[in-house]
Amino acid sequence: MYVIGKYKTGVYAGTPMEERRDQTLLQVEAVIKHPLQGDLHQGFATDVPLFHQRNALAHKEKAWVPRSQ
Repeated sequence: MYVIGKYKTGVYAGTPMEERRDQTLLQVEAVIKHPLQGDLHQGFATDVPLFHQRNALAHKEKAWVPRSQ
């Protein structure tokens, strides 16, 4: 059974491994939406003092996602 979960600014499909309170441990099988790049505080501005590169979670990597997702 696959579920969809949000982690930071990315969206992933994966297998639920464990549940804890209001979170589920998701083992990533596919990336649906890659995380946003750049400065999240200045929207889509390209001339910013610090550019953040955010890599998507890797295949089989695990992350805690909110259960409401």
